[in-house]
Amino acid sequence: MSTSEDSVYTERGIPPRKWGVAFVLSCLLPGLGQLYAGSFSRAWKALLLFFGLGIALILGSGSLVRMGVEGLFTAVSLGVMSRLIFAFDAAQQARKAHLTERPVYDRWWAYLSILLGFQLVTRVIPVLLPPGFLGEWLSPQMTYRPYYLPSESMAPTLEPGDYVISDPRPRTDWKRGDIVVFKTDSSDQPLIKRIVGLPGETIEYRDGAAYLNGERFRPDYWKENVQENFGPEQIPSGHYFVLGDNVNNSRDSRYIGSISEKNLIGLVLYRCWGSEVGTEFVDLDKR
Repeated sequence: MSTSEDSVYTERGIPPRKWGVAFVLSCLLPGLGQLYAGSFSRAWKALLLFFGLGIALILGSGSLVRMGVEGLFTAVSLGVMSRLIFAFDAAQQARKAHLTERPVYDRWWAYLSILLGFQLVTRVIPVLLPPGFLGEWLSPQMTYRPYYLPSESMAPTLEPGDYVISDPRPRTDWKRGDIVVFKTDSSDQPLIKRIVGLPGETIEYRDGAAYLNGERFRPDYWKENVQENFGPEQIPSGHYFVLGDNVNNSRDSRYIGSISEKNLIGLVLYRCWGSEVGTEFVDLDKR
């Protein structure tokens, strides 16, 4: 925009449209930059298109993430690219804008209100949708979630500072060896351990190993032999006995009891970021 055009805008009390502002606004919410550029029709069309693309990405993200690091990178890249396309369009619209008057909504607080309002709506919709009407696909449970490891209870498999990705979709096929995210009845703070005992089994710890229904169990992923004895104890129906791989430094089912299936909130799939520089992307789900 030329200096003469700037002066005309100033005389009319219309702040000139800045392409950088339009770009940032549409990065935050596609359509918002188009609205800033003065194109209301282009704004709502961009928002609807972005919303449709978002639903498509959510529905396809599960298959992509299950592919491993390539799928995860693809899902993230598609999400970023979709925003950039709308952002570049908004910047172009701002360059070409010739407003005859300042829009009534052209205030910083109005753009912030629209952004926060959209965020609120996208969180309320999954709660309001009835089961069977895209509710399962769009609910928060469909989202693959990252978790941070603050302790060494899962060493050497997972070290303090590691990040993992979990699949929080409801399932009934839990098996021995699964690394799971769960909560306890006394706290909603999520914990990460590994399933050792299944419903109905009798579990006991002695001679450095676990005994499941009398059969010795000593997997290679344990950091060392168990030092203390425990049990025997029968695992209630619908419950799972969890243990940290760092068996002598883990607060698990030996102390907090078996975990109800309803409290299992995710199957850990990958370690996506390690505590040490250069730690590789590791598939932790052996299904």
